[in-house]
Amino acid sequence: MMQRVWIFPALLALFAITGCGPGGPAEYSVTGMVNFEGAPIPEGDIIFEPADGKTQHRATKIVNGRYEVAVPPGPKVVKIMATKEDGVRDKVMNMVARRQYIPPQYNAQSELKAEVTSDSLKNHFDFNLGPAKPAAP
Repeated sequence: MMQRVWIFPALLALFAITGCGPGGPAEYSVTGMVNFEGAPIPEGDIIFEPADGKTQHRATKIVNGRYEVAVPPGPKVVKIMATKEDGVRDKVMNMVARRQYIPPQYNAQSELKAEVTSDSLKNHFDFNLGPAKPAAP
């Protein structure tokens, strides 16, 4: 029992020296609006992935076309996803199925880019998305 008494104070001292809070790069507020075919996306998700793959991605919900998320600085690939009911009822789950309606050039094969900086005035990114690109011949 005596041996365990020193473990708690030792761990406490270790946390005080090294810190137990979040580490990593600074993050900056990123805001914006997402429209699809001229109207705000009612509900969806937006992801900011590092272009270099060195830091973790940041994601948040889109609500009534608006989003806000804290993101580390640097160039990002942006992915936007949203689903809607497709009218087909799944008999097993007893619910209407949903489908992704945002074209792949904005998510799985995203062409959207953003450069996040320490200047909060430059971290407002609006995305006006259009229909899917026609297939190449």
